[in-house]
Amino acid sequence: MRDTKQTRKLLYIGKNNIALIVLDTINETRNILFADQVAIDENANLQGKVSELLTNAANFLGFNIKDVEMIFDDPQIIHINYQNAEFVDCVCEEDIAKEIFKKAKIDNYFVNEINFLSVQYDEIDKTAKVNCNVCASDYITYKKYVNLLKVCNLVVT
Repeated sequence: MRDTKQTRKLLYIGKNNIALIVLDTINETRNILFADQVAIDENANLQGKVSELLTNAANFLGFNIKDVEMIFDDPQIIHINYQNAEFVDCVCEEDIAKEIFKKAKIDNYFVNEINFLSVQYDEIDKTAKVNCNVCASDYITYKKYVNLLKVCNLVVT
């Protein structure tokens, strides 16, 4: 077996455990190829626990995991609501998302999800009037986990 683009690797970092789940999609059906978790406490070496999970997965799957999608437990998740917010020079949802990411980074947040409720474009003024909900986490917490995974030779996707 080899790592493909259809394979998703999810790493969950919680308060009491770290879990790794490897999923594969074949004919629009998701299959769990590997799932394991290790318990942690406040004095645990997170790098060692992540390495343990990666070793177990590599031994079971027959390939090394080089990138993961990270999910982490953050007690300070905030919800930001944009109501009739105006975004300049935005002609699609991707442009709006980039602006939301920029603002969140300035405010020291990492955007987890953007749920667009409505978008109205004004092509003459090149603006967009947006109603959306944003779920964000503390950027410092996010960056701490990303740096931990970099030490384990993983790329966060």
